[in-house]
Amino acid sequence: MSLCGVSQLFSDEHNECPAECPFWAPSSVWKYIGVCSEGEVCRSFNPILNYADSFNNVCLPCKVFGCVSCKYSNDLDSVVPVTDSLKKLPDYCIECAKGYTRSEDGTSCYIVGSNLWSKLFYFIIFCLLVSVAVVTLRVLVNRDKFRANFKNLVNALKNQQRQLLRDFNDSENRLYKLFTDMTNQNLSGLGLILYFRSLGFLVIVMSLLFFVSLAHVHIPCSNMIRLFKDPFRVYYFTKAKHVPRSFIANFFAKNANKLVDDIFNFKSVDEAINWNVTQYSIEISGVMYVLYVSVMVMTVVYFVSQRRAILKFMSKSSKMRDLTLVIKNLPGTLTDEEQIKDIIYNSTNIRPVMATVCYDLKREKKLVSTLNQTIEDFNHSNQTHDSYISLDGMEDMNEFFSNLESSGECFLTFESTLDCRSVLERFRSSEFELYQCEVEPENIVWENIGYENQVNRKVFGISMVTIAILMGYIVLFFVPYAFYTITSPMTHILEIILLGLFVDFGNTLISVILRNLIDKAGIINKDVVDSYLMFCNYFIRLINLVLNVVLSHFINYGGRSKALSFLERKAHLISPTFRVGEEVSFGLSFSIYIVNVLLLIPNVIFLFVHYLIPIFSSFLVLTLDFDSKRATKLMEYSTFNISSYYSDDMSNITFCLLLFFLIKDQKQGSLVFFAILFSYILNYAKSQFILLRRSSRKLYSTWRLSYFTYIMWVFPTLILAVCPRYWDWRGGEGSLFSIFTNAVLHIAIYTFILHLVFGKTPTLDSEITLSEVLEGNLNGFEMELDYKAHNPVYKFKKFSSQYNLL
Repeated sequence: MSLCGVSQLFSDEHNECPAECPFWAPSSVWKYIGVCSEGEVCRSFNPILNYADSFNNVCLPCKVFGCVSCKYSNDLDSVVPVTDSLKKLPDYCIECAKGYTRSEDGTSCYIVGSNLWSKLFYFIIFCLLVSVAVVTLRVLVNRDKFRANFKNLVNALKNQQRQLLRDFNDSENRLYKLFTDMTNQNLSGLGLILYFRSLGFLVIVMSLLFFVSLAHVHIPCSNMIRLFKDPFRVYYFTKAKHVPRSFIANFFAKNANKLVDDIFNFKSVDEAINWNVTQYSIEISGVMYVLYVSVMVMTVVYFVSQRRAILKFMSKSSKMRDLTLVIKNLPGTLTDEEQIKDIIYNSTNIRPVMATVCYDLKREKKLVSTLNQTIEDFNHSNQTHDSYISLDGMEDMNEFFSNLESSGECFLTFESTLDCRSVLERFRSSEFELYQCEVEPENIVWENIGYENQVNRKVFGISMVTIAILMGYIVLFFVPYAFYTITSPMTHILEIILLGLFVDFGNTLISVILRNLIDKAGIINKDVVDSYLMFCNYFIRLINLVLNVVLSHFINYGGRSKALSFLERKAHLISPTFRVGEEVSFGLSFSIYIVNVLLLIPNVIFLFVHYLIPIFSSFLVLTLDFDSKRATKLMEYSTFNISSYYSDDMSNITFCLLLFFLIKDQKQGSLVFFAILFSYILNYAKSQFILLRRSSRKLYSTWRLSYFTYIMWVFPTLILAVCPRYWDWRGGEGSLFSIFTNAVLHIAIYTFILHLVFGKTPTLDSEITLSEVLEGNLNGFEMELDYKAHNPVYKFKKFSSQYNLL
């Protein structure tokens, strides 16, 4: 006799429940398994079951979304056997869940106010049609303006092509070929080489994970989990005597019925599941040890390879910073370059070739921005000869810059690296401090020079504020988004788009606030700023991914009712059947989300951003009265943002590795890791295409950003480090303390490896001169390599004298 509320096998031969609990409540995740229940408490064992079918003695869900009490609209449907493939679910709603309103005919439950979405959708379509009609009419009426707009579009497209990365060693300055080797050829600095080499490393790591997922043992019962988004089928177990299988079927479904066989050898389903989990944990632990060691060996080889690439690049390329020293603690009134040169010459008998005074601009960022905008507008006006630029504020700007005091620092550039080393050795002063410059001219935040004190304390404070902002984001943006997503059927595409934009607005708001906060920290190296933002974006993206996976799991496996069931503290919630079933069920949600978010969505966005948006921008330039400058700006490609690509790549692989903490079947694990492997291969191809055909050129001269990614790699490898002890603990052979010990030991080993490989900063061994830097390192960029060209004060002086404005 079956027992009430106890997990058991549901078969054709043995499926009778006792009179006190006559209704069979199938598990929300396990095929063939369920409990005998009273009709009133069907949903206690599976939150989507709200109807007790007295004819079949089985608990069924309502067909109407959001309904908690239902019945059949046609009584004849209720007497159809539940095993019939054409069996209908109760389609008439008696009572809707809280937050829903029942329709008059009882065939639907809709969230209060959700009809606003359909009205808004039609309103937007109407506005778009009216806009297109008005624009078309305007073009037909004013053809001269259309010709002017077309000319602006042509000029903007020409400028767009000029800004692309080109081979300036070629006599015709042609574009680089799409199949250029990005891992060895210096197209735009060391940073690009290291980035594409890192993508190659991630492809190799994901290949290893894919083959491991094919080879290692999988828990047999995982193949008993019901299909994704198929919650309404009731499964009966029937032993088939002879079932022919193909090779693929045998490969992916080996031992699929072993759980059922084990049930007959144990007293209960729970004991059979516990035994399977223990065996799985013991075997997977050994696999994870091998995988961890393999990945760490690959990491060491990768680090050594990256260091060699850095040394190789630096031996062939010299930078302005190699010839530059920085002197600090100068008086604020000392802005005469010759006097500063004399200070160095009197102490070392070596005179700097160039001195660049740093000015106190911390509180004048708005003025610096105005200056840069004025120079940009004036240069564009000279090129196009079709606009007028007001220069009324130049006299006031000149007076301000003339009276500006020094921040107490000055960049000193020498003729050779030999002179630099000699000055460092000979210079003696108790008043001034002299040290080697480590920042390239284009990477300096000039407004922060002189305010570098207590940077670490400021960054720590900003990190705390960032955490608070994240908590606020979860409350203000994610919780409303999650509530609506769980309680709404999400039938309109407009709903999905607007909700996505709502969450993206929260992410954008965090990024803007974070950028403004870090600007106040006094960091003078843009690479350090980008690295910090990369760290923050990495963790923000991980938090978003985790929250969305949990949300996706609730939506697809019972929704709001399931979430509320966790608060009821029922005894079955702690049973192995429920716990392991939920684990595999969650792993399935995890896997499906990974495939969609990391493979499908990014490629759709790629097509949208790099093909549809340019077409839309061209349409705007043709139809709206943009001036030449605005049209050029609109059509101009953005630069290739390495820090953003790094944070996405690192967060994706970290997130995927969390799947190793969950029980999964072979097909599921193999499919996920193959999808991620394929996504990184696509990322390499897309990144190369975006860089060479859809990005304005930029110089990526340093390897500091890449070094921060090596630090971030500790988190993915940390997951692999604790996995073996985690599965030992799941198998009853370890403890939680051993997991913590493994984590600490891994961090110590990883820190030692990182220090051993990169502890000593690679330096230039050969002697170079200033003329060699200026002649050989321009790399085709229309920019000057000296510090004066980027300093706002010197930039203003050069601009005013060049055009004789004062």
